[in-house]
Amino acid sequence: NVLYSRFKGARISIYGSCLSDLSLGKGSDVDLSLWIPEADYLKKGFHNGSIGAGEFEKKMKNLVYQANRKLSNLQSEFRNMVPVVRARIPVVSGTFLNAGNPYTEDGSIDFDICFM
Repeated sequence: NVLYSRFKGARISIYGSCLSDLSLGKGSDVDLSLWIPEADYLKKGFHNGSIGAGEFEKKMKNLVYQANRKLSNLQSEFRNMVPVVRARIPVVSGTFLNAGNPYTEDGSIDFDICFM
């Protein structure tokens, strides 16, 4: 996985309608959760008071932008990459081109990666 090469120790998992087989076909996307050790460290530091709110927000945004850049650089596999950093839970949204999705002409599927 391309994100594992940038974020050592990262774990990614599927959740939502795709996992529970409740997806509605053509209009469905894949919801992914990305756990990064560095983000976990930041969250723990913020909650115990060793990292201030401004520093926490800045560093979390940086992680989201790094993931977005990593995927955006693979233009043969990903498109429409959008980092959403001003959300309660940051997200990177985009389209994976080589998914083999039977509901789209080009086989692509949209996804959202949330940072846990």
